[in-house]
Amino acid sequence: MITRGAPLSWSVHTAPSIPTEISDLPPDLPRRMWSPITATLITGERDAVLVDAC
Repeated sequence: MITRGAPLSWSVHTAPSIPTEISDLPPDLPRRMWSPITATLITGERDAVLVDAC
């Protein structure tokens, strides 16, 4: 059953960037990094959804 008007909360976790293991680097970069990884937790009164968009 969907309760209209029920409050939702959200929280975003951002993991730090991590270095890649690659030897083919551009001349201006000492190393390459992966983009930060995020996950969002959306919570309601009784349920929650974890969103991990890859």
